[in-house]
Amino acid sequence: MRLNQSMKVLFLGIVAAGAGGQAYAACGEAGCTPVQGTYVSHFTGPGCTGTESYYLPYDGYAYQCRTWDGGGQCGTIHRTVTNRSYSLNGVCYDAWPSGNTLSDFVTVYRGAAPDDDRDGLPDSLELSLAQQYFPILNLHCGTYEGLAYGDRRQLYGLSVPGYSDSSNGRLPFVAHFYNPRNGTDCSQPYQCIELRYGIAWNWDLGDDVFGEAHNGDSEVYAVLLARKDTDGGPDWGTTTDAALNDPGQWRLIKEFMSAHWTSSAESSTYRSQGNYGTTLYQKVWAAEGKHAMYPTQSACNSGGAFGADDCGDNRCDIVTEVFQKVQNVGELDAPLNQIIPYPAPARDMSPSGSYYVWGTGTFGSATSYRDNFTHALSWCTPRCY
Repeated sequence: MRLNQSMKVLFLGIVAAGAGGQAYAACGEAGCTPVQGTYVSHFTGPGCTGTESYYLPYDGYAYQCRTWDGGGQCGTIHRTVTNRSYSLNGVCYDAWPSGNTLSDFVTVYRGAAPDDDRDGLPDSLELSLAQQYFPILNLHCGTYEGLAYGDRRQLYGLSVPGYSDSSNGRLPFVAHFYNPRNGTDCSQPYQCIELRYGIAWNWDLGDDVFGEAHNGDSEVYAVLLARKDTDGGPDWGTTTDAALNDPGQWRLIKEFMSAHWTSSAESSTYRSQGNYGTTLYQKVWAAEGKHAMYPTQSACNSGGAFGADDCGDNRCDIVTEVFQKVQNVGELDAPLNQIIPYPAPARDMSPSGSYYVWGTGTFGSATSYRDNFTHALSWCTPRCY
């Protein structure tokens, strides 16, 4: 059965602690030095993203390590770095859009090892959060267009008694820090995480109005998580180091549900959980056959895809098994386990072969997951919650 909330806290705490039972910050060099105070951090990317470092010449080389929040630790190798932003007093400044290259920086290391996709988030934390916030999927569970258990047989990773159609599938996800660079929301480094799931289906079974069944269906569900009050206030939150070592410190602030995303029938929606967020995973409704996702049953029935989408009858909640089938595919420039099965040529066959999530090929006849994972989401219009 799926973990309930209290069981999840225990499970995710064990994952974050690592094999030794204690959380630890990783040093990516032969030796590191502890933080000696709070001052300023520089970053190679805009919005205080990318590699974080400390500039040794500050105060005449009086300190070896002072980060923006007093967290993490510093390496000892002196480096020449091109930076584009910096954080001071918890505020991020995009000071050098074209890059500013200087010598005598030391790299700041945070979080638990490993971080094989090099995005600053421990891989174990990414997996824990992906499992914790995977939604309840409400599906059509009966026969559809003559196919018994039609939709359930198409969802990647779900086992249906008597059928093995898609049970070998996996659900790709990508997680990374998010900063809208609007000067207000999620402006502190490592404050917010965008977690984007590929809700993958073997077949799109079409609908009663337009038909258009085809192999492969690359839907997307995404959440915005925060470790601290997203608008910069003091209402709630924790430190960066605490959050990087504890998935229980992150709250779900907002969701995105794809529904014919970027097409002429665009019906995708956002759902806010408010500035305080929630630690509970949410429920979404998937239209029969087409699998477009909606926040409520009525939203699906009342206007999705020009009225063609339907969440009316024979519904059931998928709360077991599938959330454990999520697979971290890393980042575009640092892939991890990016291969999932390719959609089958027939709706009653199992997916097989190899589909490269970061490749350029379509997902069967559907949009590529590379496009879906890199297409920008408007989280903070006007606010992040």
